[in-house]
Amino acid sequence: MIVQMFVRALFDYLPEEDDLIPCAQAGVLFHVGDILQVISKDDHNWWQARRWGAPPCEPAGLVPSPELQEWRTACAAIEKAKRDQAGYALTAIEHYAMSRMFELNR
Repeated sequence: MIVQMFVRALFDYLPEEDDLIPCAQAGVLFHVGDILQVISKDDHNWWQARRWGAPPCEPAGLVPSPELQEWRTACAAIEKAKRDQAGYALTAIEHYAMSRMFELNR
């Protein structure tokens, strides 16, 4: 019995903008809501898939696995938190400097 696996894309994916993909030309572009037919999940970071309903001449290619995408999202959230915290620290330093300038000018 042959079992086929299909997944619905929950995010847009542009392979040429992905720094992690081994070969951007081998990536499959997709958008939120697209249905992807999973061909292989042998690599835990990069699945082979093709867009459902794509012309037969459009080959299967690489798409990020859910685990890779979750890792990428978590890393982006951590980086954003660090930037936000750094921005807050800078604001606090600026606030202190301004208060000191005001005291010195009295």
